[in-house]
Amino acid sequence: MESPGHRDNILSPHFEDCGIAIIDGMPMRRGTGKSIVVMFGETRATSVATR
Repeated sequence: MESPGHRDNILSPHFEDCGIAIIDGMPMRRGTGKSIVVMFGETRATSVATR
């Protein structure tokens, strides 16, 4: 929450959905650690399956 950009995304009323991925290890790098990705989005009014 210290990053203004990340805080704005987390608290934004425009985003309804959130996807989180955690990867053990760091792809494309040597060493250990974790890679964490969070994606924010809105639910579409009409899904592809209902068209």
